[in-house]
Amino acid sequence: MKFFDPHLLQKWTDGVWTHEPTNRIENFCFDTRKLGKNECFLAIKNTNNDGHNYVKMAESSGAVAAIVEHRIPHISLPQLIVKNTLWAFQKIAKCYRETLSTKIIGITGSCGKTTLKELLALLLGDQTFKTPENFNNHLGLPFSITQIDDKIHENAVIEVGISRPNEMDSLADMLQPDEAILTNIGPAHLGNFDSLNDIGIEKFKLLNSAKGNVFFFEDFQRYNTKKDPCYILSVAPLEHNVTHITHSKYSPVINCAFHKTQDGWKLEVEDSKFSVPFLLGDGAIRNFALAIAVALKNNISPTLIQERLRLWQPFQNRGLWKTVNQVHYFIDCYNANPASYADSLQHFYNEKPQNTPACFILGSMEELGSTSEEYHKKIAEHIMPNTEDYFICIGNFCDAIKEGLKQHGVVEKQIQCTKTTQEAASLLINLSPNYVYLKGSHCYHLENLIAEK
Repeated sequence: MKFFDPHLLQKWTDGVWTHEPTNRIENFCFDTRKLGKNECFLAIKNTNNDGHNYVKMAESSGAVAAIVEHRIPHISLPQLIVKNTLWAFQKIAKCYRETLSTKIIGITGSCGKTTLKELLALLLGDQTFKTPENFNNHLGLPFSITQIDDKIHENAVIEVGISRPNEMDSLADMLQPDEAILTNIGPAHLGNFDSLNDIGIEKFKLLNSAKGNVFFFEDFQRYNTKKDPCYILSVAPLEHNVTHITHSKYSPVINCAFHKTQDGWKLEVEDSKFSVPFLLGDGAIRNFALAIAVALKNNISPTLIQERLRLWQPFQNRGLWKTVNQVHYFIDCYNANPASYADSLQHFYNEKPQNTPACFILGSMEELGSTSEEYHKKIAEHIMPNTEDYFICIGNFCDAIKEGLKQHGVVEKQIQCTKTTQEAASLLINLSPNYVYLKGSHCYHLENLIAEK
């Protein structure tokens, strides 16, 4: 079992112990409600809370030490006093990562990161660590890194998310990935960037920091400044007789082809054939191809990949079907941006019985900036209107979603707008749909509508 030497923690953080811990520090925690055995509590300050107010509670909950910015009096808990707790934790993660023999694969992109992380970890096998949930930001990433145990984990698949310019610099420096993967580049968090191009440049910083192979689709080659060999995925439908590319200016090409069947997809990756028994959208199947390509390059056999593909399950309200009181809910409301909306709606239509009416709960997308109204209107481009469908538009841009629906042939009486999910619940309870589609930014908690109904 791994542990963190108090002397190294002091050295890495330029901190000072009030007195040295006598119990082993095996992990870190920043939430006293989730403290585990042999964990060090992190007293993190943010705009909403101050972890220093919970150090005494951490002691009574069994913490073996705490990292703080000032000494908390009248407790016996060993305290490592540092200038900034978050910075200290990030420094611990960076220094700890440099000691690891585990192969670390970083994943970034505008959407699909968590799904790809879960899938790739499945394909690589049981000795693979993966980011817990979607702990991928300035606090979540060091938490993920410090969970890795190279005596147990042969590989680690780590998700890296950014929402602002220059945010990737410190995250990439902390992770120092052996390999890196880009899912896609889209207008997620566009309100914080000047352009889509700037998002692409920021995402590619993770790939540029990788020590070894990087993987991305040919669509995004223009953002690539890494001159070392990297793998570019060229994707085409199987039914097209595409002349396969073998090499780009700098990089070898992995040729992928796909074909939708009645009950899933057929995939070819580097001349190996795979069956994916899920009616996913085009964006999701591209990520399946991406995960398979990375697994192949990591010496996982095609036979073993196929066996593991059959074990796949959707993760945390991402394309999950749930039946309650004979109503079939398609739940894809962990988060939302234009690319994930398009793929999610395609997935829903692929699996919903054709011509069956449905109720569409369309939640707003946040952080799109000045382009918000335009992108919300475009949601309707992926809707196949049925005169018996019903639409409930929720949130800050519900009127823009409604306007887009009307422009694409949905009539006024089929659409209702609400600002909150609670208001939508009262509308939904009066309907009796057999199929309900739920999509929107996480802040709306659309999954609560299932319980409400």
